[in-house]
Amino acid sequence: MPDLIATLAQATINADTTGLTATGQAAYGTAAPIDLPMLIGRIISVAIELIGVVVFILLVYGGYVWMTARGDKDKVDTAQKLIANAVIGLAVVLSAYAIANFVLNEVVRVTG
Repeated sequence: MPDLIATLAQATINADTTGLTATGQAAYGTAAPIDLPMLIGRIISVAIELIGVVVFILLVYGGYVWMTARGDKDKVDTAQKLIANAVIGLAVVLSAYAIANFVLNEVVRVTG
């Protein structure tokens, strides 16, 4: 038993010896430095995800206000405007992303 403990104490356990490096490279590619376009792309992706969460929260809140309006015309109108504005905002953001993505892909395709 002491020999097993001594052997384990001398063993080096790290990402290379456990195969985690190979697994990470297979899943995410090789560890290359992050360049500026990739960083900007990641920031935009995170921003769009956050916008999606905000729109979801606004839609749930608008639905809650509508359900608890109890027939009050002003509250129903407020809830409808909130839901409509959230959907319009999401459409604008996704349209801007789609247009920018299309233009950049075409510029890259044409130039090389």
